Amino acid sequence: MSPSDGTRRLLLVQPCHESVRKAVAAGFHVWSVRDRDTDDDPLCLAEAERLSQRLLLTDTREPAGLAALLRDAARSAGLSLTLYLGERPGRSAALAAVDAAGLSLTSARSVHRITDPTAMRRLLNESGRSVVRARHARTVTEVLELAEHWPLPLVVKHTGADGGAGVTPIRTPAELTAWTARRPADPAVGPYLLEEFLTGPVFAVHTLTADSMHHVLAITAHQDDGGTVTEVYPAPLDSRERAELRAVATALLDLADYRFGVTCTRMVLTPHGARVVAAEDGLRGAGPDLLRIGAGYDPELWLFRALAGEPVPRPVPQRAAAATEVPLPAGIGTADLASVPYVRYFRTPRPGTGQPGRVAVEAGSPDEAGRRITAVRALWDRAERADGGCGTCSRGRGISAG
Repeated sequence: MSPSDGTRRLLLVQPCHESVRKAVAAGFHVWSVRDRDTDDDPLCLAEAERLSQRLLLTDTREPAGLAALLRDAARSAGLSLTLYLGERPGRSAALAAVDAAGLSLTSARSVHRITDPTAMRRLLNESGRSVVRARHARTVTEVLELAEHWPLPLVVKHTGADGGAGVTPIRTPAELTAWTARRPADPAVGPYLLEEFLTGPVFAVHTLTADSMHHVLAITAHQDDGGTVTEVYPAPLDSRERAELRAVATALLDLADYRFGVTCTRMVLTPHGARVVAAEDGLRGAGPDLLRIGAGYDPELWLFRALAGEPVPRPVPQRAAAATEVPLPAGIGTADLASVPYVRYFRTPRPGTGQPGRVAVEAGSPDEAGRRITAVRALWDRAERADGGCGTCSRGRGISAG
């Protein structure tokens, strides 16, 4: 429903200033909602306010109050479109509030069905697509009871309140004992999901959905080098493998009735076919950076353009790109990184958040991109000083694309 004066009006919950800028570039007048009590970068907050028609401050983790604010804003400003752009903590509450205000583009239930490991596994197994053996456990005791009758290796996922999961491969009885010993330190007890251990290469399908049409933007390869994962774009796949991964990812979104947004579906390509192991909504992870570097394509900008009714083009890889997240020591030598000609993006860690640093490179081929990540990673250890980007919006120093 469009406002009577013909303007496009959009309500953004927890946007960074870059998101507001892109929404405005797509033709929207933006109203922004941010947390009242925050340690966010004041420059980011000030720029978001400057670019917005109005900046509203509230507690975004309190669903009833947020829903009331959203309804009031929608009524007073003629708003009918709302997007949540924040991080995982607080997501469930914010999406519930958007639902309660009648402003959802994709329901909280749909997001829960793809991002909660237990809900996602149930959805897929009951449909007969991407079936993986799995059992639900409410407590550590139940995990141990199930593991007695489960051949190792297996995977245990500790499902969090916002759909996040701590994933632990269990290969030996000693690892199960060690996992059990660490549970008293968890902030919450259970629930858990036990799944069969899948073998094969890991890929991620990055998708932009508009009006329930799923546009596959990229497929990236996840390369594990002794616990350090490098994500590479484009993934070296043949046409059959690419088609299978695309089909499974879009089937999950259809089953969940996911109607609008950006998603990333991670899969293992097993000898028996592609199996989904995790999915996430929103512009998280390295995928958006890799698309900007490798294809000159900004998925966030196209999210807003799609909302404005523009047809979504398919990105065409122009070069290879790779990214890795590295937990860093106290300092980072950003001058060293900036001097490397093929480094296109880097972000320092956010103190106190557990968010690691990230570096992304460009290259002529996926193999060369992987080698360049290995070379750049050595620079982190020689770092002596820190210089970050906007921690609020998880932006670092880097490139932009349209």
